[in-house]
Amino acid sequence: MRLFLRRPMTTPLLFTAVFMGFLALLPAALCRAQATNETSTSIASDPKVLRVGVFDAPPFSESIDMSASGAPQWTGSSMRLIERIARTLGVTVEYHSGSEAEILAALTAHTIDVCASPLAPTPERLGAFDFSYCYTTVGIGLATRHAEGFGSDFRHVFTGLMAPTQSHLYAGIALALLSFAFLLWAVERRSNKDFQGHSWHGLGSSLWWSMVTLATVGYGDKVPRTVLGRVIASVWMLASVVVTAVFAATIVSAITVGTLASTPVHHASDLSRMRCAAVRAGISAAWLTSHDIRFTAVDSLAAGMTMLEQGTVDALVAPQISLTMIVRDHDGVVVSPTRFTDEFMCFGLSTALSPAFRTRFDAALVDELPRLSDSDPFRVATPLADVGDDERNPAAPTTTPSNASGASQP
Repeated sequence: MRLFLRRPMTTPLLFTAVFMGFLALLPAALCRAQATNETSTSIASDPKVLRVGVFDAPPFSESIDMSASGAPQWTGSSMRLIERIARTLGVTVEYHSGSEAEILAALTAHTIDVCASPLAPTPERLGAFDFSYCYTTVGIGLATRHAEGFGSDFRHVFTGLMAPTQSHLYAGIALALLSFAFLLWAVERRSNKDFQGHSWHGLGSSLWWSMVTLATVGYGDKVPRTVLGRVIASVWMLASVVVTAVFAATIVSAITVGTLASTPVHHASDLSRMRCAAVRAGISAAWLTSHDIRFTAVDSLAAGMTMLEQGTVDALVAPQISLTMIVRDHDGVVVSPTRFTDEFMCFGLSTALSPAFRTRFDAALVDELPRLSDSDPFRVATPLADVGDDERNPAAPTTTPSNASGASQP
């Protein structure tokens, strides 16, 4: 009876507990639904065609030749990486080419979605567009004219060979030369007429033989005839090959060290005395500006190299790896070993892309970077000047190309 009287009181308590639990779970459910809706909307608004801009920055992006349609063909490690990222994100790639300043302007105006050529993050650029995860570093260096000629190389060789640090090499060669000459004379002087006669005559003949053997000439006018003499000669022949290689390497290193020592630039302050050139709106131009160094702005590395060869400027400041690639076709230009600074390089991303898409882009970049292969297909890039006005100035800057509701996540 007492249990029966308590039973009506438990029902309101039960409903109250259920209602309070519902109120507690309601905010979390609303937040989850909102996040799901935002994710679905973001995926639906992701671009189906990724507009990628490229400018000349070998070996990351490099114009190789013209295609059959007349558009330039591009290749490079950064473009290979973009191809792999695009496959992971489930989008196709449409390339557009131009100068570095044109590509940066297009990225700011949302005419393109991604800049495949490497960019260094700067405060000014961060206000105009976004950056991906850093995927490489480059060092800023310079290229100068090599106008010294053969006379200077001969001077470098002579200076290097006469350096005090080479004295131990010459002492070792002289000691080995005299030692093998004396040993052969001591063994052959009694039974070999080539080394008989007065002691000075025999020693002179053995010294001549030792010199001929060292130079690997092998006249054959004086040869050992005893078994022990031939063993000594064989050992000296093998040793002469090593000595000759070391001596040749010394000459080459003397030229290299002399050339490096003659480089007029060792510090950033040395550039203030030179007429410098740098690519407009590039990392080298920003670095020169930060050090208050005057320079001539050029549209491309090729234009700067032309000015350097013509003597209009004394030095071309640019990423060292790009200079190393471009000087292959310019015999009168050398890349200085001086490395001023290292810069982290990223892809440039348009802020018109959704934050979720940019996050997936970074995730695909980190995932694909270790698996980047050596295959390097050529890609045709449409010059920005050939893009129509409607494409260059879309009506809604935040609107990306056609939607890709089925874009896969990495």
